[in-house]
Amino acid sequence: MRVVYGLFRCELNLFSFPLLLYVSFFAKLFH
Repeated sequence: MRVVYGLFRCELNLFSFPLLLYVSFFAKLFH
């Protein structure tokens, strides 16, 4: 169960990192 949680967190980080880049990019664009 712990391994699955670790993999889930890794997937979440891989997904949220580009999302964070998009958000920061649009923030710069609209400011």
